Amino acid sequence: MLWISWTQQSTAGIQPHPQRIERFLVRTMTFDCVRIQLLEYCIYIQQ
Repeated sequence: MLWISWTQQSTAGIQPHPQRIERFLVRTMTFDCVRIQLLEYCIYIQQ
């Protein structure tokens, strides 16, 4: 949801602050890392 509104803002010509983009990317990447670790953990338990 956040990503959609952000892309709409970008195409509209309103440039969001680089810090906000950076923070958003870091948050997404951290979430992805946690998700991958959880998946690996689940696979490890099932074996």
